[in-house]
This record gives sequence, structure tokens and C-alpha cells, in this order.
Amino acid sequence: MSLSQISSLPPTQQEAILNGPALGPPPGVLPNLIDPPNRNQFASAVTIICLVTATFSVLLRVILQVFVMKKVRITDALLLIGYANFLAFVYCVYRIIHGTGFFVHQWNVRVKDIAEFGYVIHMGSNLYGGVMLSIKSAVLLEWMHIFVPRGWRNGFFWCCVAILTVNVIFYIAGIVIESLSCIPYAAIWDKTIPGAKCLNRKALDLTSSILNLIIDLAILILPHRVIWQLHLSVTKKFGISVLFIIGIFACGAAAVRIAVTWTYCQSDDITYTVSAVSLWGLAEVTAVFLVLCIPHWPKVMKEIGVTSWLTSSVKSLIGITSSDKSATVAVDNAWSANGPAVAVSKVTAGGGTNMEMTAFDSRRDLNDSNVELQGSNGGIVQTIELSTKSSTENSVTPWDVEDSFYRQHPWAERKSNVPM
Repeated sequence: MSLSQISSLPPTQQEAILNGPALGPPPGVLPNLIDPPNRNQFASAVTIICLVTATFSVLLRVILQVFVMKKVRITDALLLIGYANFLAFVYCVYRIIHGTGFFVHQWNVRVKDIAEFGYVIHMGSNLYGGVMLSIKSAVLLEWMHIFVPRGWRNGFFWCCVAILTVNVIFYIAGIVIESLSCIPYAAIWDKTIPGAKCLNRKALDLTSSILNLIIDLAILILPHRVIWQLHLSVTKKFGISVLFIIGIFACGAAAVRIAVTWTYCQSDDITYTVSAVSLWGLAEVTAVFLVLCIPHWPKVMKEIGVTSWLTSSVKSLIGITSSDKSATVAVDNAWSANGPAVAVSKVTAGGGTNMEMTAFDSRRDLNDSNVELQGSNGGIVQTIELSTKSSTENSVTPWDVEDSFYRQHPWAERKSNVPM
């Protein structure tokens, strides 16, 4: 008998059904409707980790844009909108934890409690779509800001626009279809409403999970093609790629989410199988926050002094202490012969003592030489302040400017040649 027909039964029978198990148990299993086994502690731990991680990454991004850069872009507005939806999504998770429970078999849940569970899952699905709509759009806009020169419309730009358009249409359509999947609307979570007409939501969930992974992969691949075309050393390219490779965790979570969604679609034990779908969705959302925010972490760390603190700590570990009383400035020969000339005029050592230093041309070959500071008895000074003066012997030509631009933006197409 369908739950939509329960209204035709006498009140006593309705009460018995509503207080009974929501699904028939397997042979030999007795329903436990009082204190069913669950994995709420595991779900709570996962939720706390994701909440702290996402909040920390968003906080660092806000510090950078508001207090350091003092400039807020549409990307940051989308980030905050996505974070608000994320907090609401987390609330839905905790509502399940303190209600039906995570990984509770449906034969251990009363029929009358299924409506509450279905409502929270429905709202969580829409909030998940809202988070992904905002954050993935922000990520694509951020890629365009970082990798596309202002005013240019190259292949990378149009790829971002295409994926952005698909992303917006996909998640808006998903939210609309989810909200219209049953008529009347309340029948989405309340299966006792008679005469309700509903779509096959499980098929929609599986399809959307696959499309979601495709969008994640496209966003992951986009920046790395540009990074590995830059005229930098392999080490630097790898270092930059690491900042953007965090997207692989979002793709991994999305892939696992497809697997658990498939299990959910094949099972009638909805309260148990949808729990894994929810937690992997939470993990994926957290990873997308990291994709947007992690590339800015190094700058934030530098601005708030964490980088300097780490550098000092490393120096202390290897024996460079403030008790040393002199300094040696080692000049690396990495400068080319065509680099700018630098004249060092003054050195201030720890304690405020000024020491004269012979001026030198940085373009000289100083491969095996160090510049020794006078007036010290040996050792290394804690702090050194250099006052420098830079000059170039040749003026910058239009060709120099253009070549420098295209060396740093190899993906840009030359629009015209510099006139002779």
C-alpha cells in the first residue's frame, strides 16, 4: 500500500502505520525505533573539519582583499554568497544528526519522521546547488582575472566564458527542477499527500552528479595549460601549479559522490544511502572553497608576518642567531650581464651601527667573491638594511615592452607589430 493512500484508512490504522518502520527490514532483522545504531559522531567530525577548513580559507581571502589589497571584486561577493549558502548547508547536516541520524537504516526510522528527513534533504540539495553556482562562477572569474590580460579576448577567456555559462545554467536548472519535481510542492518530502505527481528524482541526481564532475575537471585543467607555457623554470612552474592543483580533491570528491549516488539510486534504504551522498557533497564544496582561496594564501601569510616568522624559525634551527655581530653579503651571479646596475651605499647592522660598504656594479661577475663588511669581528648580523640605487644604461624601447608582455602572457596573440 502506498503512503499516499493512508488518508483513506481509519485513524487508528493511520496512527499504527505512521509509528511503524518506514521500510520493511531484511529477514531476521528487528527494527530498532528507539535508539537505532548510527554514525553521527563520524558525520559530526567530518562536518566540523569541513566547516573549519572552509571558514579559515574564506577568512584569509577576505583579509587579503579588504585589509591588504583594499579592493573588493565581484569574485569576493560571490564568495560570501556561496559561504552563506554553505553555512545553511552545514545547518542541514546538523539537523539530520540531531534528527533521524546519519547512516541509519530506514527500517529503524518511523514513517512519520521521513517527512522531516525528506524536507531537510530537499533544502540541502538546493543549498548545495547554490554554493556550487556561486563558488564555481567565482573560480572561473578569478581564472580570467589572473590569466587573461585586461582587454584581451583569447582562447582561454572564451573557454572560461563557455564553462561559466554552462555552470550557471546547469545549477539554476538543477534548483528549479528539484523544486518542481513534485506537484504539489510539499509532496517532495511528504509522501502521504494523496494524488501527488513526482519525477524520478534519483535519475536526476545521478545525471547531475556526472555533469558536476565534468565541470570540476574543466575548471581543474584550465589554468595548468597556461602555467606550463610560461617562460619560467620547471621548479617555479611546479610551485605555481601546486597552488592550483587543489582542484583535484574536488574532482575526487565529485567522482566518489557519483559512486555513492549510484548506490543510493539502486537502494530503497534512502536514509542510509543518502548519508554518504551528503557528506561527500560537503567535502566537495569545501574543496571548491580551497580552489578559490588557496592561491592567495602565500600573499596573506607574507602580509601578516607568517612568512617572516617561518624564515626566522628556520634560521634559528640551522644556527643563525642574533648573537652574531657581523654580516657577509653574498652576491649571487644569477644576474645577467644585461641586468640593471646596482650601487650599494650603506649597510645598517643589528644594534643600529652604520658600516660603510664599497659600491659595486651588480653586473660584474662575482661568481666566487663576497663583499665583506668592515668593522666587525666575525659572525652574522641579525638584520641588514640596504639602501640601493638602480639604473639602466639603455632606454626601454617599444620592442622591449612588447616582448616582455608576450613573455609573461604566452597565451596572448599578437595583434600588431611594433612600427619600425
